[in-house]
Amino acid sequence: MIHAQIRTPRLLIRAATRADAGLLAQHITPAISRWTAAWRPDMTTDAVEQLITPWLEGAARGDTFPGIIERRDRGEMIGWMKIGLADGLADLSYWIAAPAQRQGFAREAADGTIRFAFDTLGANAVTAGAQSSNAASHALLAALGLRPDGRRDVYAPARDRMEPCDFWRIDRPG
Repeated sequence: MIHAQIRTPRLLIRAATRADAGLLAQHITPAISRWTAAWRPDMTTDAVEQLITPWLEGAARGDTFPGIIERRDRGEMIGWMKIGLADGLADLSYWIAAPAQRQGFAREAADGTIRFAFDTLGANAVTAGAQSSNAASHALLAALGLRPDGRRDVYAPARDRMEPCDFWRIDRPG
């Protein structure tokens, strides 16, 4: 069971619960949704709960960490971070609510989560995908030390279509 907390200088990434569905639904806007595969901009609390339930079940199995990103100084939710682990490979996904963007929170949260994947989950590598046109995510992943790892089409249920995504990878140090 993965119910850890990840602490960074400004953030707490805590295990998500079904009770977080309402807050998550409030933060999903078209500007956020357009860059995510699964999060639709019109999601209700019930729809978010349905979306996150398999990830919460993965946490109970010990192969997924669905996390709520909170500002430590205010205790407010500012985003979502998820890491899924299979065969030593950790897959990272994230989004930051619009009011909290461009303040370095995504980099801080992703860096802490990557360290957590290596140090706590024992991952051999961390991967992340971003839509090919998402320049901000590509810059973030490169700044975190991930390297390009190919392009492939990914099904985006939020828009019910295949979309080109570029993938990135970082191997366990040492």
